[in-house]
Amino acid sequence: MPDGTNDAAIDDPQTVAFVREQLRVVANSFLTALRTADVFAKNIANPDLGVLEAIPNDETIIDDGALADGRPIVRGRHVHRLADMTERIRQFADAPDAQGNEQAFRNALIAVAVTGRSLI
Repeated sequence: MPDGTNDAAIDDPQTVAFVREQLRVVANSFLTALRTADVFAKNIANPDLGVLEAIPNDETIIDDGALADGRPIVRGRHVHRLADMTERIRQFADAPDAQGNEQAFRNALIAVAVTGRSLI
């Protein structure tokens, strides 16, 4: 449905299907990942939890049952690297675009995503 700013609407079935089946799926996936990353970053930085302080940035294995059930083993360095990469992704999402629009990527996702809820 047009939003009133431009009465023309694209109703080509192939284009509509692409937007519905691909664009919104990608936006939902990215927004879910971004909102999950927001919660993760908040939790990992919480001094009351002390996660990063408790886990050395080395080869120490985090015994979450992976040794027994075959999942990939998580080491301390993985936790620290993921914490760093999460912050970088969040900075990218919240950076302004060339026109100075704040949180350009995040807002582009919000504009078209249907759900995009955090998974944690």
